[in-house]
Amino acid sequence: MKGIYVTDILEATEAVPTTGVGKKIQGQIKALKDSSIECTLHCLRTRENSFAQKILIRFAVFGDGLDWTVTDEMRGADFLYIRRPCFCSHGMIRFLREIRKVNPTCRLLLEIPTYPYDSEYKTSLFWIPLLWQERYWRRKLKKYIDKTVILCNDQEVFGIPAIHIKNGVDLSQLPVKKQNKSDCINLCCAAQFATWHGIDRLLLGLAEYESNRENKRKVHLYLAGEGPQSAELRKIAEMRHLQNVVTFCGRLNSDQLYEQLYDQCDIGVECLGNFRHGPDALSSSLKSREYLAAGLPILFAGRLDVIEDEQADFCLQIPSDESSVDVASLVSFYEKLLQNETKEQLSARIRLYAERHVGWDRTFKTVIQWLKEQTDQIP
Repeated sequence: MKGIYVTDILEATEAVPTTGVGKKIQGQIKALKDSSIECTLHCLRTRENSFAQKILIRFAVFGDGLDWTVTDEMRGADFLYIRRPCFCSHGMIRFLREIRKVNPTCRLLLEIPTYPYDSEYKTSLFWIPLLWQERYWRRKLKKYIDKTVILCNDQEVFGIPAIHIKNGVDLSQLPVKKQNKSDCINLCCAAQFATWHGIDRLLLGLAEYESNRENKRKVHLYLAGEGPQSAELRKIAEMRHLQNVVTFCGRLNSDQLYEQLYDQCDIGVECLGNFRHGPDALSSSLKSREYLAAGLPILFAGRLDVIEDEQADFCLQIPSDESSVDVASLVSFYEKLLQNETKEQLSARIRLYAERHVGWDRTFKTVIQWLKEQTDQIP
């Protein structure tokens, strides 16, 4: 069986991606190949859209800025695994229609990385025109797509039956972290910061912790990455006089993440504001997998798929609301973990959990099994 992974994520074509999405795509392709399923990557763009192009794609007559050409390789493929682009467009539907015409036995899977996602378009008026196009054209997806691939528990999306996966990581590329010798508890969060990461809650909690002189244990927060909320987070840190306990690291590549972040830190911070997506929002972030692979305990709020139905004493869950993070309780949580084991032993135990739960061979197996079931049905 041979197939093609279709995406608009240009970074996935790089030899060494620097963000989680690029790593995820390459990890999924590797998992398919490791399961004796041939798969190549096809990117729908050769460069990022200019500002002018970003303006034009908001008007449907100018297209979506992607090259939806049906290639010769696609005409003979057994399956196409399509990662949902920024929005569903006329060009995408025309592409699916053409594939069905020239290769009627081709299995078409559509991965939807976040669902539901309409609220993501409503963060700015700039995105509303794309939401209008998305809602119109996605109604036609069920004519062509065989399966949606999702990270939530819905049985179908847009009338299309779903295959459920979890995000994973390539564990061979993620070693266990080195241990620091500092008495300070160092927290880290690597993200493209948005409201649902909830880092504002942690900054407010740090300000309260610092203002209480009874709190003797030092705590420091390192934030790596940039995103739509980065400026607001810097503003909060400045207004709350947190310059000495919060470091903004900017964007870091894979090597820098370990050298400047994971190796120096003790706890990884997951999404603390996922409830802003909705009361039952489930976090399936790639970053949580990286924390586990590195051997870091995790701070999170709400639901975290990778530990649901599992015993994970190295993960601390806080309330899913707008309250500030109780940093004193976080300190107590970490100190309790180290009462009966060393930092090295703790990281080794967390790494073992990662090997059992977050490798792509485990998290992507539902897709692999479904594709293999189709083999006998392909003429």
